[in-house]
Amino acid sequence: MPQNTITPQNTSQTAMTVQEFLSWARIGKTKFYKEVNAGRLTLRKVGTRSLVAVGDAQAWFDGLPKVGNSDTAPDADHLSNSQSI
Repeated sequence: MPQNTITPQNTSQTAMTVQEFLSWARIGKTKFYKEVNAGRLTLRKVGTRSLVAVGDAQAWFDGLPKVGNSDTAPDADHLSNSQSI
């Protein structure tokens, strides 16, 4: 993992730069600014520097849609009892 990557789970820092956020979230600048302009992600300014609070980054991530529905996903018993082809 690159040294400048910040992950909200294991950092004592409270904010990350835009570039650190892009690396952490694995998205591009265009998508990032679309999320900011849509109000789903908050930027904070310190002078000319734009920062993303770690809590805001985690809240944004937690608000992303989940793929799949656990109510309709096959359970382990169903998978173990299925016939192989």
